[in-house]
Amino acid sequence: MKQIFLILLLILVLVTGCAKNNSPENTGENAIADTKAENILDGLNTEDYETFSRDLSDNVKESMNEEAFSKLSKFIKDNSGDYVTKTLAASKDENNMHTMSYDCQFSLESVFLTITFNEDYSIVEGIYFDSENMRAALAQNLDFAK
Repeated sequence: MKQIFLILLLILVLVTGCAKNNSPENTGENAIADTKAENILDGLNTEDYETFSRDLSDNVKESMNEEAFSKLSKFIKDNSGDYVTKTLAASKDENNMHTMSYDCQFSLESVFLTITFNEDYSIVEGIYFDSENMRAALAQNLDFAK
């Protein structure tokens, strides 16, 4: 019985040690994604469209032009404050796209940021911000998108 237990324990250790960890903390992709996330957040803080948009796909740039960026930047600063720091919360790979989610601390509240990347993390295909203050402000002012 003792031998069976030891064999099972050895198998468990081997399987655990050999299992591929898809968490981005253990890959070079995390560094790439992290840099692109910082560009987005730093661009918002400094209200610098060039920094914000440097990694965006052409489709995202079309919908987030400089005018839309100015509105977004003001909206985020008014409701969440300035970006302070971020921590990776989750990652998901699906259909040749990679989604990274961050818990961000802004000066007024916590903000959940989700960024979708293309297959090699070179281009940002989507950016999504969520927070209590932003949702409340949007509920009160449905004209923001105009």
